[in-house]
Amino acid sequence: VDYVFTDKTGTLTENSMEFIECCIDGHKYKGVTQETDGLSQTDGPLTYIDKADKNREELFLRALCLCHTVEIKVNDAVDGATESAELTYVASSPDEIALVKGAKKYGFTFLGTQNGHIRIENQRQEIEEYKLLHTLNFDSVRRRMSVIVKTKEGGILLFCKGADSAIFPRVHNHNIESTKAHVERTSMDGYRTLCVAFKEIPPDAYERIDRQLVEAKLALQQREEKLETIFDDIETNMNLIGATAVEDKLQDQAAETIEALHAAGLKVWVLTGDKMETAKSTCYACRLFQTSTELLELTTNTIEESERKEDRLHELLIEYRKKLLHEFPKSTRSLKKAWTEQQEYGLIIDGSTLSLILNSNHDSSSNNYKSIFVQICMKCTAVLCCRMAPLQKAQPLYDAAYLTMYNICFTSLPILAYSLLEQHVNIDTLTSDPRLYMPFLKQQRMYFVFAQMLSSVSTWLAIVLLIFISLFPEILLIVLKNVRRRSARVRTTFIKLIFGRGFNIYHEINILFRKLH
Repeated sequence: VDYVFTDKTGTLTENSMEFIECCIDGHKYKGVTQETDGLSQTDGPLTYIDKADKNREELFLRALCLCHTVEIKVNDAVDGATESAELTYVASSPDEIALVKGAKKYGFTFLGTQNGHIRIENQRQEIEEYKLLHTLNFDSVRRRMSVIVKTKEGGILLFCKGADSAIFPRVHNHNIESTKAHVERTSMDGYRTLCVAFKEIPPDAYERIDRQLVEAKLALQQREEKLETIFDDIETNMNLIGATAVEDKLQDQAAETIEALHAAGLKVWVLTGDKMETAKSTCYACRLFQTSTELLELTTNTIEESERKEDRLHELLIEYRKKLLHEFPKSTRSLKKAWTEQQEYGLIIDGSTLSLILNSNHDSSSNNYKSIFVQICMKCTAVLCCRMAPLQKAQPLYDAAYLTMYNICFTSLPILAYSLLEQHVNIDTLTSDPRLYMPFLKQQRMYFVFAQMLSSVSTWLAIVLLIFISLFPEILLIVLKNVRRRSARVRTTFIKLIFGRGFNIYHEINILFRKLH
């Protein structure tokens, strides 16, 4: 094995989310709420570093209580109301439970959904009810989810939460720089960030939206495409409220495992949908990237500096290939080659850039993106693919034209072939000293195979038998063709002799009759 591909959330990390802090209109609030294995826990109240407007605080916390897919596991009930101390939240994503618990710590408690109405308890211990009109479910392309609810007063509100890259372009706040700075800072600290926004929907606009959603949900063809178009139209011109920061701790021994894999000569790729700064911080924490590792970046930040993205991407690919393959001018080649051979390189690429590489325009001068990209990846000791959709996570492994054949030829086949003849090495020996793995593999892989082939009679018999079996149909076909060709040639000669002799007799008789006349 030369390459290891891994996801981040739940593989390198525990998938145990802790609500660390939030930002409301640029004002920072801090607290800790942990969610593990679908069960929630809290420890102490939220504290604020700086306060926002009271109405905006409540709006933000209501958004956390309303915009999610959390369900309640009822442990105790009194007069139809569930005691808040006994609430157990269950959801498909632990992020959502951590956020709901974060709202609870600041006084807004999600009490569940009954008969299509969401019930929450506010800071004044008053029960608020909202009619759930529509849920715009999260998907990996939109990177956000929304709910449309109706208040008791008849107002219609849309609450939306999602990745910063999916929310910021859709809000119209004039001053969102403080929230952006908060998101960047918490991402660099390794926290998972989500942005929260809302907007009011006028009744006449909601009638049109409701009609479009119902028609799209009942459509028999292109239902997903129609819903996606409507969702995209609805989730615009929103008002940014704030952002959240959730921590997902590393698994025990994750860093030691990555170090052991690197020491064994294996190259590790991390594929994640998280923000680049968050994933990058996690990779440093788990020692995928060392402080001495030189990072090569292929992201929207590096290619959007130019008006022509493809040209800029092509320039970066050529530059990185020259650096990794030691393609320097002759005057500096020896010095730079000696230095780069000792230097470790890591690659960071995001989903949009990967799509640009794998789906490049073949009419452009940069239609060799894929081959250059593969050459760069092969030379890097570690690769981080961030902001990846689920289908994109499969592309580095299974791209039909390039990486599939590379993966099969250099990963799968050596395992299958070598394992048949491999000498046994005690697992404790390799675990205690993983550096033995790669030298053993390099020295033994081909030598041992050829040694066994040359010294084993059964191996030679098997090879001869396989050759004979594979060539026998071709040999038989050639023989049958030759036999058929000979029989056809004899038959043709016989016919020619008969018809040729008959023609001569006819010609002689014709000449005789002419003489008699």
